[in-house]
Amino acid sequence: KKKSAVAPNVSSDSLLPSREVRALLLGSPGSGKTAFLNALGCTSRDPLATSKTRSPRTSSTFVKLKRKTSKSTSDSQSEAYVVHLIITEVPEAAAENQAQRRKELSEILQGGGCDLVILVFDSTNSASLAYAKHLESSLLTDDMSRVYVSTKSDQCATTEDRDVEEDDEWQPTTVIDEAGIHCRELDLEPPLVTSANDTMLSADGELGELQRQKALEHLARCVLPEESSGSTRLRAKPHEERKRQEAAKRRNRKMIWFGVGVGVAVAVVGYLITGTTGGSSSPKQDGKGRARL
Repeated sequence: KKKSAVAPNVSSDSLLPSREVRALLLGSPGSGKTAFLNALGCTSRDPLATSKTRSPRTSSTFVKLKRKTSKSTSDSQSEAYVVHLIITEVPEAAAENQAQRRKELSEILQGGGCDLVILVFDSTNSASLAYAKHLESSLLTDDMSRVYVSTKSDQCATTEDRDVEEDDEWQPTTVIDEAGIHCRELDLEPPLVTSANDTMLSADGELGELQRQKALEHLARCVLPEESSGSTRLRAKPHEERKRQEAAKRRNRKMIWFGVGVGVAVAVVGYLITGTTGGSSSPKQDGKGRARL
């Protein structure tokens, strides 16, 4: 018997406007990169059932966001759209191939082939954070967006919620605290604290979906402008806001000096015109001091 044709199953999300974000996932061996990637929904298998990643692996997932349809502050209308995150996990190369791997990464980063660098570190291992910071300093320029992600947070002691800037004597007690201080010094967003276990990203039901949604939205907002993400863009470039303010001050100073220069030029021209006109209209005198027409 001939089977009837089946209409393709088209998701409503596929009809929405979309945007692509390309990201590199970097971190020390064993930092939890693969489990983090799996838990974001890039695979259907157990996120923690991982093996050593020997070559770059690219996966994709998506998150649905809302953005305003008008620039007017009084208009609250918004539309849904989809952000496709294409994430490439780059494992650490063997010792004899590390120079070549770093060269390849530099070419990708400098060639504009990456929108975001995700720096993953194990929240139970200070050396893992040091490794991520080394990657940042050796590979990234200030113009490249980056975000720190803490994994295995379920195995880490609870961090203290306090204002470091108001307490000079406070010392970090966890690896996440150390990462937070580093991010604060560079004016970056605090680390995204996650875990691939079943209490966070891999949780069943609404809890897991909410955790994954928050993590994906956090990554997307590190790249997308405010008008696209519908929320304030997260700080992903070192001292970006300070640099923006300094650039604005320089532009204002240039405008002020330009205005002063134009004003002086107008005054000088006016003086010259007035002086010339006045000199040519005054009557000449003869040798006896009488006016001669």
